[in-house]
Amino acid sequence: MQRYAAMILALLLALATAGCMAPAAQEMQDQDSNEAALETPEATAGSDWGITLSAKDVTPTGLTLVIAQSGGAPSGTLQFGSSFQLSVLVDGVWSDVPYTVDADSVAWTAEAYIVAMEDSAEYSITWEAIYGVLPAGTYRICKEFQDFRAPGDYDTESCWAEFEII
Repeated sequence: MQRYAAMILALLLALATAGCMAPAAQEMQDQDSNEAALETPEATAGSDWGITLSAKDVTPTGLTLVIAQSGGAPSGTLQFGSSFQLSVLVDGVWSDVPYTVDADSVAWTAEAYIVAMEDSAEYSITWEAIYGVLPAGTYRICKEFQDFRAPGDYDTESCWAEFEII
């Protein structure tokens, strides 16, 4: 039981301290995908594990996130937590949307949702409490996923979905 609690605590700490992507990797990803993203505002970012994200029912305070899995090559159980990060596209550059509250007051729960293979699921996300009501613009939501094999034996990968607030 203590081992499980330690694993959950380590996962929560990793999610709390890690960004959506490392800045250098994020910049390279942005440079590679900016043109396609601008042409198709709701384009999704896929993964090596067959995960794709898309957004629907978008409002200035939240959206429904569709997580789909098809193909890919995961080696364990795919899972994700409650945390997410928002970015906004300004003059062709992605920037983190700032919290409207003190960052120390933002906390994420430590559950692990399972991504079903060859299936999709929808999750309601409301960000008003930490990001406020967002103005019109092009945004993306980033989620981290784990390919979990055993306690301490997992890989992490980020995926995102772009969306428009009109």
